Amino acid sequence: MKDGQLLTSSSTNVTRHTHRLPSTTMGNNFDGEIISKVVRELETKVQELERNIFLCSNQIFILYSL
Repeated sequence: MKDGQLLTSSSTNVTRHTHRLPSTTMGNNFDGEIISKVVRELETKVQELERNIFLCSNQIFILYSL
């Protein structure tokens, strides 16, 4: 995955940019590992939120279709 790359979630059809910190700004390796872990966790949370929004919007659509 490259910095600025577009990612599209097939389940939610949401597109977003990726942003990676250059290794020179991460300081020592330990700090870089912590930052990478936090970024991965945040990305996972965002994906969960996108999926929940998608599922809720489908439920609303179904309710209005009744």
